[in-house]
Amino acid sequence: MANKRTGFLDGARIWKRGDFEPSLEAAMYEQDDFLGDILKDEWDVYVGAGCTVAIVAALNGTVALTTVAGDNLFAQLSHGLNFNALRACGIEARLSMDVITLATIEMGFNDALTEANGRAFDDYQLGVGAIPVPVAADAAILGFDPTDSPLHTGFTAVNAIAGVSPLAIDTGVVPVGGTFYVLRVQLDALGNAYYSVNGNLLATHLLAITPADPLTPWLAISNKAGAIARILTVDYVKFWQNRI
Repeated sequence: MANKRTGFLDGARIWKRGDFEPSLEAAMYEQDDFLGDILKDEWDVYVGAGCTVAIVAALNGTVALTTVAGDNLFAQLSHGLNFNALRACGIEARLSMDVITLATIEMGFNDALTEANGRAFDDYQLGVGAIPVPVAADAAILGFDPTDSPLHTGFTAVNAIAGVSPLAIDTGVVPVGGTFYVLRVQLDALGNAYYSVNGNLLATHLLAITPADPLTPWLAISNKAGAIARILTVDYVKFWQNRI
């Protein structure tokens, strides 16, 4: 957790609510509650034809990443390649998918501002000998793909390092359409990745990512074959890392 004197972020044990908030001299920290009428211009927005990313007026503010019917159409947000594992970067988002079929959702870190079809992984895959199929070269993602094979049932931790992925880890938390979940991905200086759902650490990948690789915060929804319109609603997102 945060050092009580300096507020310094100690790797994967990023501070929790109620802990001493880190000093901005020791760490950078940003939170977006998506208030106001338009998205802040620091976000990088990528969408497929007809898809949108827009603020939706709601209590506490939300942003909707919305696809339209069509294979591989997507809506995706990134936030500059200003992060890396060496500085123990982390990201947390509270989000909900309207319907959990025929579309992938992803939250975490990626080493590119966008990817083909707006997703860092084409297939998450679980099971003996089953390896995820990365699009990204380096990424640590907590997501859900209801169409992969073999099928997983819960939010799943996947990573890529230099274009290679180890086994995916199913967290066991099965998403329900219209329900909000708090997802978190924390990296440490060795490139290890820690994945949490609703405050519970449920998966770990050791040496998950190249420590010095520039990374961006990543939020995305991407249609799979046969999908109709889908909406990923994000209540808030926050991200952080040590300054040195």
